[in-house]
Amino acid sequence: HSFFAYSGESLTQRLRSVMFSIILKQEVAWFDQQENNTGKLCALLQTDVANIQRVSMETIRNIRTVVQLTKENEFANKFSSFIHKSHRTNLNRLHLIGVLNGLMVLEYLGLLELLPLNNTVLVPWP
Repeated sequence: HSFFAYSGESLTQRLRSVMFSIILKQEVAWFDQQENNTGKLCALLQTDVANIQRVSMETIRNIRTVVQLTKENEFANKFSSFIHKSHRTNLNRLHLIGVLNGLMVLEYLGLLELLPLNNTVLVPWP
């Protein structure tokens, strides 16, 4: 399970970064369309980390200013750094889960080695 969680987290990070960069490179008129309003765009980028949502709302609300100041790359880098922090936190959790899972299996296998199974019937606890 840990490997799938790790690969899923990496894919999620990459998709969010690419999606945000694409949104920032749109023309100003694109943001005036009803289907591209701030709420819908933020819903696409929403994550568990509140900081990422804060940065995306700030960027999307002030997109005209961002485009006029040509700061698209700076905001994309800022957003990517927040995603990277979230990604690192989740990877650390996954490593801990992997170690604990390994210890649990090691304990189980160790108990099987210590139990005399010759002509013994094991009854599970209720």
